[in-house]
Amino acid sequence: MPRERFREIRNNLKVVNDLTVPETRKDEDKLWKVRPFLDSVKGGCYKMCRRTQLSIDEQMVPFTGHSNIKQHVPGKPNPVGLKNFVLADPSELVLDFEIYQGKGTLLGNDPRLLVGEAAVLRLLHSVPPGTGIFTDRWFTTEKLLDIAGQKGICVTGTIMKNRCPKIDLIPDKDLMKMPRGTTDSFVSKASEDGTRVAVCITKWLDSKPLLMMSSAFGDAPQDKCKRWSKEARVHLEVTRPQVVSKYNKFMGGVDMSDRMISYYRNGYRTNKWTLRTIMHFTDLSTSNAWIQYRHDQLQVGKQRKDIMDFLNFKRTLGSGMISTVESDEGENTEEEENSEVDGSEDEDEEYGAGEPGRKKIRPLTGKKFRKRKAEHMPEMVKSKNAKRCCREGCKGKEQVKCTTCKLFLCLTCERNC
Repeated sequence: MPRERFREIRNNLKVVNDLTVPETRKDEDKLWKVRPFLDSVKGGCYKMCRRTQLSIDEQMVPFTGHSNIKQHVPGKPNPVGLKNFVLADPSELVLDFEIYQGKGTLLGNDPRLLVGEAAVLRLLHSVPPGTGIFTDRWFTTEKLLDIAGQKGICVTGTIMKNRCPKIDLIPDKDLMKMPRGTTDSFVSKASEDGTRVAVCITKWLDSKPLLMMSSAFGDAPQDKCKRWSKEARVHLEVTRPQVVSKYNKFMGGVDMSDRMISYYRNGYRTNKWTLRTIMHFTDLSTSNAWIQYRHDQLQVGKQRKDIMDFLNFKRTLGSGMISTVESDEGENTEEEENSEVDGSEDEDEEYGAGEPGRKKIRPLTGKKFRKRKAEHMPEMVKSKNAKRCCREGCKGKEQVKCTTCKLFLCLTCERNC
């Protein structure tokens, strides 16, 4: 396929018929242009097996063009783009997602909920009771733990100081003077009517004080972990509470998924947020497929060195999709196949393969179009700059274009391409 044809198809790519979408839906859903594609990808994510420990975090769809749903999230590898709330498991598998469209678009216009709380509750729709959810400080609140607890779901995460309830814990100034690994905790009781769950708030001194809130884990039992000491320039064994150990083990699923997508991202430049969204979720689907493929290969006892890596998996997937389309479009009857075989000599004659001392020209279009001899007519194109000839090996420039192939070819006495 020529480059310009590929760009034309890419720029006009659509996944929905604009005329069939009512105006009310366009006003309610800012993602209506890509909604069928997102629903299809989300349906594939729903089919994945759910583990008992999952994580929720933000993911950015890189985009720097104009869009009324574009966000800026400092600290991300791609801070500008569309904000996507993602539910993932520790093996990097994406299980659910929701693109942020603006304040008040998650779970209705409930003013009692923060954006982070509404995002977590939206993603909990596909999570069965008894699951543990891990979040970062932007999502975790005491209200979120209570609402999730009523659904039978435990939440664990870091918490901001201004969101922490007023409880009697060691102040940060006094904690910094204590040995590294010092832990202090507070446990609240559950209410009798079930509206409040028992919550454990843990403060742990690492390089700086860290606040954790959980409705499933506390500070005990504690284990040991290694931390680097700048003063002594050695690794020291530090006491670590259970809630921190569980958080480090199950929290990084979304970040690992971002890393997999960034390895071989579809990096075409575009000013259309719809095209960038389609590219991103195509990469996300491919990443999910490779993770599932790797898991299945390990389950049957295959060694890691014999498992196809991510790049070769994407190449194989693309080749398989292309060959499937070609086989569907290239189905001919037996008479058509015989006529193609009989007309091969005429075709070689037409493309100059029989001339002595001249190499056979590789056709640039399929047989389906090359057989239309009467439709291949030259056309002079008025252009300020002549176009490069599409014949392999020819460096000439011409203003003669085929009306059917849309390709520029030399049509002169010296170069009859």
